[in-house]
Amino acid sequence: MQMRIDWAARAAEAQGQHHNVPSPCLSVCIMDPNNGMCTGCWRTLDEIAAWSTLDEAGKRSIWRLIAERAAVRGEQA
Repeated sequence: MQMRIDWAARAAEAQGQHHNVPSPCLSVCIMDPNNGMCTGCWRTLDEIAAWSTLDEAGKRSIWRLIAERAAVRGEQA
């Protein structure tokens, strides 16, 4: 059974964080060769690699992209 994640809610929560924006990582770490995104967290390899060096605004920006990607794919709970 595949876990359903409400990415819109997770992204909204992350957007409200001004400090210590949480990582979207779910420890799934399987890259989809068709779109280049992790099937667990909806990030690209570049976004994953950059995460630890991004400032809080950069992390919130990635969360916005994740919410958009999930919405397009119908992955909201």
